Amino acid sequence: MQYETAQRKDLAHLTKLWCCCFGDDEAAVAEFWEIFDQITVFVAREKHPIAMLCALPVTYFDECGQAQRASYLYAVCTDEKYRGQGICSKLMKFAEAFLKKQGFALTCLVPSNESLFAFYRKLGYQTAFYHDIYTVDAHGKAKIRKIDATTYQNLRQMQLYSDFISYDEWLLALQNGLYRIETEDVICCAAAEKHSNQLVIKELLPDDPQSASALAAYLGCSEVKVRTLGSTLPFGMAKSLLDLPCPTQGYLGLAFD
Repeated sequence: MQYETAQRKDLAHLTKLWCCCFGDDEAAVAEFWEIFDQITVFVAREKHPIAMLCALPVTYFDECGQAQRASYLYAVCTDEKYRGQGICSKLMKFAEAFLKKQGFALTCLVPSNESLFAFYRKLGYQTAFYHDIYTVDAHGKAKIRKIDATTYQNLRQMQLYSDFISYDEWLLALQNGLYRIETEDVICCAAAEKHSNQLVIKELLPDDPQSASALAAYLGCSEVKVRTLGSTLPFGMAKSLLDLPCPTQGYLGLAFD
């Protein structure tokens, strides 16, 4: 078994692996691979890749507000025929050693289900990011417009100072719906996805239920579910690669889930 970084020639096999593991269609995966040259993809391979993970470069602003290089681990998966052999664990360790040599101080990830928290905990990860979820009905009006990633990043950074993950504009651009919402009392930025009649707001800064309701009404949804700042529900995990203290109540917010 070889553990190494992927090359463009691997994309066809990686796409097939992704679709089999996550159920996405090839067009959506191909769209993600447009950022291939800006990320690092790690693979375990025999003849072809049988496991992979993508490392997205992000920034962690620590408890003092100092910027630290960090990596968001995404699309971690193993071919079903090879599961239960420790391949993913070895691939994770290979990726972490590689990133540490590159000067990354922290890795973070979002487990796709509750059972995976225990799996990653065995690899040295700890729950570092929490959130709360609430729902409200769609009603009311506000000044709302769709915005680009640059504008969204500027609004987002104004709301956060320490213990949070920051994303470059090209990563924020992967999100389908970025909005500016202005009411009489507040100006918010929101990252939202529409699912039939329900709106899922993955991030709302600052948290304002009135703005969430107005955005849902604006987009023709009857209900909105909001992920917000909180300390109740475990959301993301992190692992320190250098001497940086690992966050225990940090803010991840907008996740690539």
